[in-house]
Amino acid sequence: MRKFTIGILIALVCMGTFSVTACKEEQPPTQTDKQDELAPFVGDWECEDNPLNDPDNYTGYLKLSITKDGKFTIYDDEAGNPCIEGTIEILSDNELEVRCIDNADFDPPSTWYDMKTKQLLSYKFKYEEKLYLTYESDSEEEKIESTLIFDKVKK
Repeated sequence: MRKFTIGILIALVCMGTFSVTACKEEQPPTQTDKQDELAPFVGDWECEDNPLNDPDNYTGYLKLSITKDGKFTIYDDEAGNPCIEGTIEILSDNELEVRCIDNADFDPPSTWYDMKTKQLLSYKFKYEEKLYLTYESDSEEEKIESTLIFDKVKK
């Protein structure tokens, strides 16, 4: 009887431990984690004169600004107009998602002509001060890819 009682107690302890660890919720990323992910992006950026895939299209008027809380703005520095603005979320080592505010100012860069307000972009850093943002259209008929190259503004 004593062995039986000890066996049941051990089984209950094991089941209780399993229940607690199995039901443990995964914690969402903390604000600090998000800031660490965004750190390489934070700052002001100037777009190079031409997209990587389209040397005939001028984009040197574009500026990009990203804050440490993930807010961004791409704007026309020559005309002073906002193009797109919203938030950025890093999804992986080479992909991010922009969620743009859908307002009258939603005017994506010309080479990103059918961009959605919620859009996946590929990215890579050539080095710390050079950011490549690549847009790829969703069109089934003709896939269009356009990479804008941004240089970090030194203060």
